[in-house]
Amino acid sequence: MRLTVFATLLGSLLLPLLPAPILAATPPAADRSIRATQAVVEVINWRQYSYLDQVIWVVGEIRNASESSLAHPVVTATFDDQSGQVVAEASAEADASLLGPGGITTFRVTLRPPGSAVRVVALNINGVPTDSRPPSGAFISDRRAQYQEIDEDRLFTRDNCDPEHADCYYSERVKVRTDNYLIEGAITNGGDVPLTNVRVSAALYDQDGRVVNTWVEPVEATVFRAGEVAGFRLLVYWAPGVRAYTLRVFADPLGA
Repeated sequence: MRLTVFATLLGSLLLPLLPAPILAATPPAADRSIRATQAVVEVINWRQYSYLDQVIWVVGEIRNASESSLAHPVVTATFDDQSGQVVAEASAEADASLLGPGGITTFRVTLRPPGSAVRVVALNINGVPTDSRPPSGAFISDRRAQYQEIDEDRLFTRDNCDPEHADCYYSERVKVRTDNYLIEGAITNGGDVPLTNVRVSAALYDQDGRVVNTWVEPVEATVFRAGEVAGFRLLVYWAPGVRAYTLRVFADPLGA
C-alpha cells in the first residue's frame, strides 16, 4: 500500500531571483505533520531558492516519526504564482531509499524552467510503509573540508612601469577561492553485510539551524563489503549565511 503524507506550507513571495539562496518561508512547526495509520512523516526543515529565471530548487530534511520504515520516499513540491494560482509541480526521490523509524533524510526537488512559479505552497511525501530496516554499520571515519580553489589567469601591472614606453602588463596563473565547499573523507562499513548504492549526503545550515542547501554523492566503491573503507567527495555551494553542516550515510543491502 502506498502512503501519502501531506503537509501544507504557506510562504511569502520570493524576492527578485538571485543566484544565492533566499529564504522563502518559515520551516513548518512539528504539529504540521499528518498522522496516518502506518507512518508519520514530518517536514522538519526546508528552503526554496532560485538561480536567475532558469531553475527553482526546494531543499530540506524529512523525518520518519513512526514505527514503520518508509521505502522510496518521494517529495513533491507544489508551486503557485503571484496571484495564488497553482501553476506547477515537481518531484524527486529523497536521498535515503529506505527511511527507518526516527530516520532523517535530505531531499532536493528541481523545477526547471520555473515559468510563473514563485513559491512553494505544499510539500507532499509519498512512499511505501515496510517492515524492512535500513542496513546499519556504515559510518564516516574521516572528513576534511575547505573552500574549493581553482586556477585562474589574472592580469597584473608591473611596478614603476611607464606604459607609453614598455609593456607594463603581464598575466599570471593564481589560485582563486570559489564559493564551493569541498568536503572529502572516508566511510567504513562496520557492519556484517555488504552494501551497495552507498552515498553521502550533506545538509548545510545557517546560524539558527535552518537548512540552506543540500547535496548528495555516491562513494567510490560500487560494492561496499564488511570492513572495507571507501572515499567520498562532495562539492556543494557554501551560500551566504551557512555556519555548519551535517553528513549522513545512506546505503542499500547488496541484492535487495
